[in-house]
Amino acid sequence: MHRKYREENMLSFGAAVIAAVALGATLSVDALSVAMSIGARMHGKLGYRNYGAAIFWFTAVHILMLSSGFLLGDALAGIINGVGPWISFTLLGLVGGTMIRSALKDDVEEENLMSIPPLTWKTLVPLAFACSIDAVAVGSSLGLSRNLPFGLTIICVALATIIAVACGLYAGNKAGEKWEKPAEIVGGIVLVFIGLKSFV
Repeated sequence: MHRKYREENMLSFGAAVIAAVALGATLSVDALSVAMSIGARMHGKLGYRNYGAAIFWFTAVHILMLSSGFLLGDALAGIINGVGPWISFTLLGLVGGTMIRSALKDDVEEENLMSIPPLTWKTLVPLAFACSIDAVAVGSSLGLSRNLPFGLTIICVALATIIAVACGLYAGNKAGEKWEKPAEIVGGIVLVFIGLKSFV
């Protein structure tokens, strides 16, 4: 009987791991796209410190949003669901529009725009917030249903975000190095599209 109980627990834990990994992958899709866009703006000049800063802030904000939803529940989720799409669209639209404008200007104006550090915390935190709003609703659902262990979910979401941001920055940086302005234009369009997608 004890052996059967342990086997059932192992199966339920295995299912929880699979569900948490799938959830982490789902929540990190927007982070991957945004990371590719901001990587493209670097035009091949992405350094290790840039990787570290982006990975840290995106992961920290994702965990904070997920934890906030889990702890505060429906009240916070209701507020975020009401204003979240507008916040996301505004933030991503502004950055995406700046990228497109930067790529279409002549060299002097582009240099002035590029002099603004694109990977400081002042830029990264709003972008991370804009693409992690869904995590509040997910956290709220987890808090109410208790279907998944919260610690396991946090670990899986954090790992998925780290991988997504690192891969996105690398791919975007390589594209920006090779195609420069076209890659930056596409990156800006992607950011605007993600902002619009938040209304769906």
